[in-house]
Formats: sequence, C-alpha cells, structure tokens
Amino acid sequence: MRILFVAMTDSPHAAGWLNLLKDTGWDIYLFSAYITTRTQHYWKLSPTTCLLPSRSADGVKLVSLFPQRHASSALEWSLNRAAGGPGWRSRWLAWAIKRLKPDIVHSLEMQKAGVLTLRARERCRGAFPTWAISNYGSDVYLFGRLASTRPDVLAMLRSADQYMAECERDLALARELGFKGEMLPVVPNCGGFDLPHLKSLMQPGPTSARRVIAIKGYQNWAGRALTALKAVELCADALEGYKICFYLANDDLRIAAELLALETGLDIQCLPGGLPHDEILHLHGRSRVSVGISISDAASTSMLESMAMGSFPIQTCTACADEWIEDGKSGFIVPPDDPNLIAERLRQAIVDDALVDRASELNANTAKERLDRVKISLSVQKAYESILMQQKT
Repeated sequence: MRILFVAMTDSPHAAGWLNLLKDTGWDIYLFSAYITTRTQHYWKLSPTTCLLPSRSADGVKLVSLFPQRHASSALEWSLNRAAGGPGWRSRWLAWAIKRLKPDIVHSLEMQKAGVLTLRARERCRGAFPTWAISNYGSDVYLFGRLASTRPDVLAMLRSADQYMAECERDLALARELGFKGEMLPVVPNCGGFDLPHLKSLMQPGPTSARRVIAIKGYQNWAGRALTALKAVELCADALEGYKICFYLANDDLRIAAELLALETGLDIQCLPGGLPHDEILHLHGRSRVSVGISISDAASTSMLESMAMGSFPIQTCTACADEWIEDGKSGFIVPPDDPNLIAERLRQAIVDDALVDRASELNANTAKERLDRVKISLSVQKAYESILMQQKT
C-alpha cells in the first residue's frame, strides 16, 4: 500500500499518527503543508538532494524542497513571491500525486493540509486517488461556521471520500455540512499513548497527595487561559500550598500571572516554551488537577494526557469532553466564559480527596480501553486496509 500524507510536519500529532504505521511495511510519503523549522526534529531526515523524497529514520519519505532547512526556507520565500504566488505548492502537490500514484491521499488537518489538497485536486485532471481527511481540533466545529473558512470546509466535505474525527460530535457535524462518504473510526489524532511509558512518568501514590495544578496557557483565538487565571484568583484561599503551573503560555498570560502571584502570594509559574513532551506529561503526572479552557476544540489532547496521567481534568464543554469524562465523577465539564463556575469546580477538586482518587481510577480504565497506542494502531491499519479492499472490488 502506498499512502501520501499531507500534513503540518511540525505537528506532534502528525508524527504520532505516522508512527502507528511504521511497522506495516507500507510505502509512506509525507508532503508538508507549509515550510517548517521543526521538520528535522520530528522526522530525523537522512541527506538527499533536490526534489527527491528524503527518508526518515522510521522509513517515512518526506517530499521536500531540500533536506537542508535554511535552503528550503529561502527557496520557498522566493517562490511565494514569484508569479502565481503561493499557488506553486498546490501545483507541486498535484505533480507529486501524479508521480507517486498513491493508493490513498490523507490530509491530516483541514485548514492548511486539507485546503492544499483541495487545490491540488482541482488541478489534477482525470482520476484522483481516494482522499481521506482528518478533522483536527476546530476544523468543523468552529471553522465550519465562520464566513471566511466555511466555503472551503464545505468544499472539502463534498469532495473527500473518507472522513476521520476524534469525537462523535464532529461526525454528526460533517454529515450536517454535506459529507456523503465513509466515516473512519473515531480515534484521537495524537495516535494514542505508550501507556507503560506514561506510567513511568507518574508521581507514586494517590492523586489526592499531589500539590500541583496544571493549566494550559493558550490565550489566543481559541484558548482562554486568562479566564482560568481569573478562576485561580477567585479561589486563591484554597490554593495555598499548591504550585500552579501554566504550560504553553504566551506573553499576555505570563504578565497577568506574574501580577496575580504578587497580589496573592500564590506560587504561580509559567513554564518555558519548547519543553520536551515528556516534561509536559510528567507535569500532568504530578498534578492533582489539570485545567483546559477554550472556546473550541475536538478531543483536547491535554485533557487526554491528564486522564492517562491520573490528574483530575477540568475541561470546557466545547472540547467533546462529555465523550471522555462524566461530569462530577471522572472530571468537571465547564463553560469557557464563566470564571466563577470554574473557580467553584477547582475548589471542589482541591478539597475532595475521594473525588479525585476515584476519578483517577475511572480515567485509567478509559485510557486502557481507548488510548492505548497498540490498540489504536491496529484499528487504523484495518481502516486503511478496508479502503484498499474497496478500491479492488
């Protein structure tokens, strides 16, 4: 089988997904949806020249301009300013598809990888390979409603043969928006977890003995970390003796967090950016509570990580949390714009030892059943094999 993945190659989700296929012996190609400075980091490329695919340590063949990052960046910068502008990339993808003749083209994400594939499909004359698309985060839930992005979302859903999402909510939304093709299994885009490795990163003992609060620091078009910070302020008295760690924080959040620490005396830290993934997992593994507040997401990977690491999740209702946790038993599901309610739920998780310890048991069972990378790998491989069998019948 030959599969061409179109993806954001600086995405850990893309790396995790392709790792599900590394022992299959299939012919795997990866086409970058845009230039990235982290391609070398994830794919460990061996040297090659010109436009020939370069092979990673795991056998993935990256279709890139040059394996050397700076040369590739300079060439892309020049091509984007030439006649026709950035459209050269969709022409290049169309050329790659014609040359490689993949059995399946799979776009891992829609707003960049999916749109690029859509443009390449429009350029290809004659038959186009089976096209599968993966819904990442807000691809349908949010971008399917916004005037600037809705037309492309509708066009992709009309054109794709298979659709994959990480929550049932987005399957239903895709149908409502006109998708008529085959629904692939609902699995996390991160590809699941190596559960024995995660266990090695967990603090020994019960969750109730932990004295760290982990909070996702995204304050952007979707993230609402400042709302979470306000909730911390509202229940500051209950958080004495706890270390409150914001990860993936931007400058706006860092300034606000520093000021709140000065005003309240709370131990609030914003972790440095670019931490290795194992350090983020270890943070969840020593946290009593993990908080994620956003106006839009699919199955939030940070929520899944907290569940697997024994931390009590507090997650917004905009992130398919109800498909993973039971509100009030294995976590709390909160609105993204109510710091008072978030503070109330955070306080409850701080004072109720039995609640967080029982939730840790429930979520460990969920992780074993639904987040084990080995199980997910088998499910995903069967899905691709089914697509190939349909082509032969």
